[in-house]
Amino acid sequence: MLRLRDEIVDQHGPLRGVVASLGAWWEGEQFVNLSMSTWERILHDNLTAHFLVARAFLPVLDPDDHPVFVTLAGIAADHPEPHAAPISITGAAQRMMLRTIAVTDIGRLVRLHEVTIMTPIVTDRWADEPPEPDWLTGEQVGAYVADVVSPDFARPNNLLLEIP
Repeated sequence: MLRLRDEIVDQHGPLRGVVASLGAWWEGEQFVNLSMSTWERILHDNLTAHFLVARAFLPVLDPDDHPVFVTLAGIAADHPEPHAAPISITGAAQRMMLRTIAVTDIGRLVRLHEVTIMTPIVTDRWADEPPEPDWLTGEQVGAYVADVVSPDFARPNNLLLEIP
């Protein structure tokens, strides 16, 4: 992770922002039936990955350029899912990680946001049931995140944001 960060900074100079869109949805056994390997994989992919990105990239954001750090989250962080318990748990922990960063020295220098996506994201490869009319597309999520990282974002002091 540090080598990747250093390559990016070497090629592009100081960073003004980072968007951490990490992890993936998982659905399966109920909590008490989870295998240790499933638990460890989801914990790594959906929480540890956020820790590693934050630890690597927060220190290199340019404090003189109004830096921003954004994480993406899903509805399961707020709404426990019986067949997706590790997703709900890691989502809630990811939120607390960002809230904890906000009260640190670096958190006072960087504008922090979590964007919680409250619907499934319909992409070109959508193969599940027909999407509901109010579900978001990848383009809509991308446009919203682009607005969030903009220096002119209307709610710069809101740590937690939801779309729609």
